[in-house]
Amino acid sequence: MIDDGQIFKTIRKSRNISQNEISKGELSRTTISKFENNKVTLSATNFHFLLDSLDISVEEFNYIKNDYSYKGKEEIIVLFNQLFSNADNYNIEKLIVLCEEYLKENYSKSVQCILNTLFALKHLNISENKLNCHSKIYVADVWNILSDIDSWTLLDLKIINCCLYFFEPNTYIHISDQVIKTLDKYKNFTNIIVLEISVYLNLTMLFLLENNLEYAKKFVKIALKKAYKSKRIDYIATASIRYGIIFNNESEIEKGLNLLNILDDDNLSIPIKKEIELFKNNDLSHP
Repeated sequence: MIDDGQIFKTIRKSRNISQNEISKGELSRTTISKFENNKVTLSATNFHFLLDSLDISVEEFNYIKNDYSYKGKEEIIVLFNQLFSNADNYNIEKLIVLCEEYLKENYSKSVQCILNTLFALKHLNISENKLNCHSKIYVADVWNILSDIDSWTLLDLKIINCCLYFFEPNTYIHISDQVIKTLDKYKNFTNIIVLEISVYLNLTMLFLLENNLEYAKKFVKIALKKAYKSKRIDYIATASIRYGIIFNNESEIEKGLNLLNILDDDNLSIPIKKEIELFKNNDLSHP
């Protein structure tokens, strides 16, 4: 396996940056040379300093190191974050295999939580969106871990967002308040808007299922506004359709369906079309 020093040296030379130029900062040229030749191990602070001198992040460095790909836990987290629909059985199964393989030789609370969440979603899809004891048991295990954490990370929020559907209304109302407050702390973080939209769309559906139109209207307005800001067609389509359902606006539903047709993605369009049919057959009280 190529060590960090060799990878760093390759990147440094490709960017035409000399050891002397970097050593004007906190590290000596001798230390940099020893690191590049695998003769010294740097502290996390010094390693971050060196990466900063090349204008790359730790994530990008590891991506380059792994031959321009994600491996292990990073691959699991990236794929989990890319999971758009809870009904995406193909990618759920793929992720389950990756998590199980990783946990055979490694310990990770986050990966274990992701695995339990995926099992819960799998059982939910098998039962055609009917809550069952298997799903609830897996989610309870996830919550036992995450409820003991004082400060949630973005990955924690993503996991919780996937699990909200399995909680009782009083519980997910309380949890959603915590999620929204934590999201606000990350409001200036890179690409946070994607997770924000996902959370607000999820809350919209949860309150819609409870026929709580007050909260559903509140959250769908936020979701639609952020979806347009993100310029993501999938989110704009989903938010437009849910807005149309809640406000009895056929033109918004039609607009969302037209956008879905552009994407040509059954994993997204089929569940959304089922939503439309579900609420057409149910009486929503529109004031």
